[in-house]
Amino acid sequence: MASDKDIVRGAISLDTGGDGIAASHPLTIKFHHATAPSTPGDKTHNTIKEMLIVVGCVSLPESHFAFDSSFLLPESRISFIRLAQMRNQLAEPRGPEGTPDQEKPPLSIFGHADPTGYDGYNIALSQRRAKSVYAVLIRDTAYWKSRMGTGPGGGQGDIWGQAEIAEMERGIIEAGGVPPTDKAGLIEAYMDAICVRKTADGFEPYRLDKSIDFLARGAGSHGKGDLQGCGECNPTLILSKAKSDEFAKDKETGKERRDKANEINRRVIAFLFKPGSIVDPAKWPCPSIANTNALGVCKSRFWADGNARIKQDPIRDKKFGKFRPENEDDVPHIYDPEDEPPPLVTPTFGCRFYHGIAHRSPCEGVKERWVLRMLKRQPLAKKPDLPFIDTYFRVIMGDAEDAPIIEGRTDEDGVVRLPVFDEHTTMKFQIEAGEFGKIGGGSAENEDPDQKDTVRFFTFMLNAGNLQVKTEKLHMSGTRDTQTLKTAVRQRLHSLGYGKDVGEPENDQSLAKMVRRFRRHHDLPDIATIDDEMLAKLREVHDSLPEGSGGEDPPTSAPA
Repeated sequence: MASDKDIVRGAISLDTGGDGIAASHPLTIKFHHATAPSTPGDKTHNTIKEMLIVVGCVSLPESHFAFDSSFLLPESRISFIRLAQMRNQLAEPRGPEGTPDQEKPPLSIFGHADPTGYDGYNIALSQRRAKSVYAVLIRDTAYWKSRMGTGPGGGQGDIWGQAEIAEMERGIIEAGGVPPTDKAGLIEAYMDAICVRKTADGFEPYRLDKSIDFLARGAGSHGKGDLQGCGECNPTLILSKAKSDEFAKDKETGKERRDKANEINRRVIAFLFKPGSIVDPAKWPCPSIANTNALGVCKSRFWADGNARIKQDPIRDKKFGKFRPENEDDVPHIYDPEDEPPPLVTPTFGCRFYHGIAHRSPCEGVKERWVLRMLKRQPLAKKPDLPFIDTYFRVIMGDAEDAPIIEGRTDEDGVVRLPVFDEHTTMKFQIEAGEFGKIGGGSAENEDPDQKDTVRFFTFMLNAGNLQVKTEKLHMSGTRDTQTLKTAVRQRLHSLGYGKDVGEPENDQSLAKMVRRFRRHHDLPDIATIDDEMLAKLREVHDSLPEGSGGEDPPTSAPA
């Protein structure tokens, strides 16, 4: 029988390379059912009904759509690849163990918009984006063709024209095909170019069956239960009124800056449910995309304080997450009163139903990443780095009993990307030692099952979020407190591997040795001086990734 820990603890599979996220969900909940015998003639009974359990998600961010449009750009191809991979990974066998036949998790698609502009327009746009994704998956070329026209408007929202035709041609050519000249053929070829899965020989198109692969099995009118638009009801970031007013006053770049800040809210997410799950569309709480009162139906499902949740704060941004007391632990650096006030970490989803299925989802709760690069030896002058390439790792994300576990492999540069569930946390990071391992007095080849984890893994404890001083303030003139600057430099040099031992004494002598190691490695004068030249190089090295490691990550993502 499973222990209490096994009941609520699970491993996350996470793919955050490039745009968007695909992930299994952190918790797999197994409920124990108590039963009792009945007597002959007893007509009473209890019904055991499985809860609706989300097991995974795939997000399509704003960058996968044309601006203010439901047209899917060629860049969305990566999300469709991830969706196919995630469905395979989360599939369950239908028959005896070892049989190839599998039941894959059904999905439901949710579109979202940012909380600016007319809410009726926003919910319509989010519905069209969800419908556009759904149409690609089931190859509903007729719906895409209905979006094609000669200009905007028409009372039907965004209309696609020559720009979209050019993008479809680009996507087909990039996939190695030749664009057809007729509109229907072009649309179908483009869908086949972006909706693909990996194979042993490359990629191949795939399509889903709406009567099998979606949560309501296509039984609902206009896809009810299988796709919906939430509009601006569930933002992950709400800009402060002060910031919104600032953007409104800036007639030259204000709108562009506001739209950029709100990108995080404009997304489509496909949630994957436990294999075998099915819903009755008549009982599904979300309105169909054809409902003219969709916004009213959504708001009828709001929390009692739902309108307050999605309301702007006067001076601070609001960021979706678990509520925590306002203190310095909310901020991953020493707070400078001259900085912009840190965001309020608070529930921002207005809808009770959506909050229930999404609040633990990596696709919603993870918008930033801790980025690490793992080396097998200390960086040495005149010698190339020696990273752990394509190496298995696992991380316990926090010290709670039900803390999620991330498992994966490093990339070709030894880089690992981990989701930021909390901006300040302790992580236990383990990476496979392989031929490098004599750990705990044992060999990496030791087959003793009780010692296997001990001898096969290097283990590190990471104090994520403890870096002192914002990266952009890491220069001599920007830090008034000399001791704080020394601490910030020491932390970064240790993170980069220039400290020989994490137990080194924290004194000026040990810091001077690390500074000189760093300076020699980067062809700076071999002196123990912290100056602006050295700090500029430290910022560059600490906050950048090797060329080819894929994707750009914010400087704040690097843990101490």
